[in-house]
Amino acid sequence: MKINIEKENRIAIKGHDNPDFDSVVSGILCCSYLKKLGYSCRYCLPSITDKPTLLALSHAGVDILQYISDIEDDEVLFLVDHHETNLKNTVVGCIDHHPTVKECSYPFYHNVKSSSCAVEILRMMTEAGIEVDEQEYYLAVFSVYMDTMSLRSSKLNESDVIWIGQICNRLGFDTGVMINDGLALTDIGEPVELIAQSNLKYYKFGSVNVASSDIHAKDLPQRLLDEITEHIESIVSDEKNGIDMWVLIIMNPVDYKTDVIKISGRGNITYEHHERLLSRSHDVMPAVEKTFI
Repeated sequence: MKINIEKENRIAIKGHDNPDFDSVVSGILCCSYLKKLGYSCRYCLPSITDKPTLLALSHAGVDILQYISDIEDDEVLFLVDHHETNLKNTVVGCIDHHPTVKECSYPFYHNVKSSSCAVEILRMMTEAGIEVDEQEYYLAVFSVYMDTMSLRSSKLNESDVIWIGQICNRLGFDTGVMINDGLALTDIGEPVELIAQSNLKYYKFGSVNVASSDIHAKDLPQRLLDEITEHIESIVSDEKNGIDMWVLIIMNPVDYKTDVIKISGRGNITYEHHERLLSRSHDVMPAVEKTFI
């Protein structure tokens, strides 16, 4: 697949806000991809990320401090691991793995279901005949573990398991650290305010603003869950925050269970329980989107 973007553009590559491991690695790989195609680009990280992601990035040998930077007014945007932005800069390209019913009319747009955005970018590189080094393969493999709760999420494409095995055998990767980091268990000893906003993302479905966070835990005490829910209720009920619904997802990657809590204000709460691990991007949010569009 060819990327047809004007070469004179100065491109800033941006992942989503509150970046997770896949978002950061996607930005790094996309920057490598575009540079090898002859584009002037840089990856811009909007902020420091959460503790589990920081730990995994350090284990992967990524120094994120070098990427933290504001996007300049004269730069155009290339989005990775998300497909919408509130920035006023012109968007010239997008690579995502969250297919949506909403159409995007960017000059280049590639959004297909994949276990991670980073592995999709790496596939695009290899299909284009671009040389990929060992570290780039390692980051892509690691991204799948991080984005699928160590190959347990419904987001996982079964074909990727075979591909990962082949790559790890060929390059001698030890997946022990990836598996442990991929569970990304939430530190439930942190303040309620921080737990409630774990892996926070924002969505806009038509005129509806939706926030979503997810917690990874085997045993989440009911008392703590009540406190988290009450805190989120207070945020959604305050009109100044501009949030119409908050979708809280409790994932138990050990026992393969998921609870989805939708909060639309004080007392307006619905609960769903699933005896399997759901993916926020592939299962939960697409279902929410369909109710509004």
